[in-house]
Amino acid sequence: QPCKEHISITQIMTFPSSLKRMPGNRLFSGNWSEDMAKAAQCTKCGEFEARCPYNLPIREMLVEHREMYEAAKARHLASTR
Repeated sequence: QPCKEHISITQIMTFPSSLKRMPGNRLFSGNWSEDMAKAAQCTKCGEFEARCPYNLPIREMLVEHREMYEAAKARHLASTR
C-alpha cells in the first residue's frame, strides 16, 4: 500500500473470508461497495505483485474477488426481494 489508484488492496484481498463472516447488509453497501467499485479501476500496473512477500498474483486475484463480490451481491439482493 498505497495504491496509486487508491484501491484498498488489503480490503479486496480479504473479501472471501469477510463473505463468510459478515452480514450482507454491511458487506454490500458503504465502504465495501465503494472499495469494490474502485477495484474495477485497477490499471494492472503490477506494483503490488512486485512488493508482495507471498508472491501472490494480485492482479488476477483482484479480478476474481471482484467477480465473487458481484455474484454474492446479486444473490443477496435476490434473496431480500
